[in-house]
Amino acid sequence: MAAEAAQRFSLARPAVVNFLRHHPERIRELTLFSDAASEMAQLSLSLLAADAQVMTDAARVCREYGLLTNDGLTVALMRRHGLDHLASNDEDFSRVSGLTIWKPRII
Repeated sequence: MAAEAAQRFSLARPAVVNFLRHHPERIRELTLFSDAASEMAQLSLSLLAADAQVMTDAARVCREYGLLTNDGLTVALMRRHGLDHLASNDEDFSRVSGLTIWKPRII
C-alpha cells in the first residue's frame, strides 16, 4: 500500500504513512494492495503464530538491530521457522544479519 501511495501521490517514502493518516480518504484510491491480497488468497500460505517466547525473542531482536516491534516480530518468527528470505521494501531489515531481502517493485 505504501509503495503504491508513494508512486500514485508522488510522495517520498518517509512521508507516505503520515500523508495517509491525515488523508484517509485517499486510501480508497489505492487498489494494488487489494488486488495482491486477493491473489495471495489463492496461494497455499501458512500463517505463523506468535507465542510468549517469540515475543521475548522479538524484543531482543529489536534491541540488537534497532528495529520497531513489528519488524522484530517478523525476524523472530523467521528465525524460529528457519526462514531467511524476506520480501520487503523496508530498509530496516537490511541491518539484520543472515537475511536475504527481496525488494518488490510496482511495474
